[in-house]
Amino acid sequence: MVFGQGPVGLSATQLATAMGARVIALDVSAQRLAKAKALGAAEVLNPKDVDVLQAIKDLTHGLGAHASIDASSSAQARRQAVQCVRTQHWLQHPPATHTHALWTLGDAHYPAALLQLADPPLLLYVAGQTERSLGQAIAIVGSRNPTPQGAQTAAQFGEALSAAGLCVVSGLALGVDGAAHQGALRASRVRDATEHSDAQWRTVAVVGTGLDRVYPRQHEALAQEIACHGLIMSEYLL
Repeated sequence: MVFGQGPVGLSATQLATAMGARVIALDVSAQRLAKAKALGAAEVLNPKDVDVLQAIKDLTHGLGAHASIDASSSAQARRQAVQCVRTQHWLQHPPATHTHALWTLGDAHYPAALLQLADPPLLLYVAGQTERSLGQAIAIVGSRNPTPQGAQTAAQFGEALSAAGLCVVSGLALGVDGAAHQGALRASRVRDATEHSDAQWRTVAVVGTGLDRVYPRQHEALAQEIACHGLIMSEYLL
């Protein structure tokens, strides 16, 4: 399964088909999908036109415990099968505190601002309070090695903005990012103590790894708390 058919995606499609793999190509551009089909992609999917999740389930049916993947299958086919099973397991076994989901371009929960990009992510992995929404938001990012005063200021900004009703968006990195998340969560604890319900995320972390891991490891507890009060989001595979 190849997400995106830009230059890198088309090269991956060409290589995978040359290795004998059955490629499912996804892209928002009909022209790029036509190129993928010409290179040998077995299926092409445009999230604007089809229910991608259902289509993937239909096309990869049987890749679970009864997968027809054996020693004679290509390495690419085996990796695709493992990825499908891993993703299915992740979706079906979230912790008790929050949920796991996949959002495609056509999903009602897909962030509207991302749709304005020239090449928005075709698929988002999300973990957290998926029934809530973004509301008004502000991003805080900065150095991974700030001065103590800089980290304190970031936390104060995060707390004050969250207390004012804004969702604080950052990247879960060390330094300013983590401090901003922590400040927002401090404000959320106060708000949770005085409010019965809230339809908005307190803070959102957009990360550069798959959601089956936390980077940096020092932020595992922080990531767990963010998922309990907000959302963690990634475009990267598990």
